[in-house]
Amino acid sequence: MTALISNELKAHNVKNKLEISSLDKEFSCTCVLGKNKAPHLVRAKLSFEWDSHLTATSVYGSDCSFYHDDSIECMHDEVEANASIEFGIAYNIAIAKGYENESQKIYSELMKVFKGIMEHENFPNITWEVTVNNEGMTFVSSINATQYWEIDVANTQIISFDGILEEVYHILQGIEELPFIEKGE
Repeated sequence: MTALISNELKAHNVKNKLEISSLDKEFSCTCVLGKNKAPHLVRAKLSFEWDSHLTATSVYGSDCSFYHDDSIECMHDEVEANASIEFGIAYNIAIAKGYENESQKIYSELMKVFKGIMEHENFPNITWEVTVNNEGMTFVSSINATQYWEIDVANTQIISFDGILEEVYHILQGIEELPFIEKGE
C-alpha cells in the first residue's frame, strides 16, 4: 500500500481475506492513476494468495520442524524450501465506440506501450472480451492484459514493490493516451 501511494496510484476495492479453516490469505486491490476521477475505465488489479504452508515456511524455515527434531537426519535437509508467491497484475481496458472491430490496431498499439515501458520480457498476456449484438455482429468490448511475477518470500530481505508499481503507473498512463480507450464523462 505504501508503494502504491509513493507511485501516485490510488487503491480502490482493497480486499484482504483470511480463510479461517486453512489460514490461507488473499489480497487484491484495484489501482488507478491518482489524478483520475471515477469512472475508472483503465485500471490495474493487483492480487496474490498466501497459503498456510508459506506462513509456516517463512516462520520456521522448512516443514521438517513440524514433524521431527532438528537432530534427526532427514531427506528434506537436502531440499530447499520453496516459499514464493505469484503476484498478479491485470490491466482492465474499456474500448471506445468506433474501435470495436479494430483488434489488430488495438493489439499493436498496446504492445508498443508495453515494450516501450517494460525493461524485461514478462509482457502481459492479452485477452479480449467479445460481445455479440442482436444482429450477430461481434465486437471487442474490453481487454484484459495479465502478467504474473514470482516473488521469493523466503529471501530475508524486505520485498520491494516500488519498481513493479512504478511500471504499473507508467503502463496505465501510456494506455490512457491511446486513441481507442474509452474516456470517462
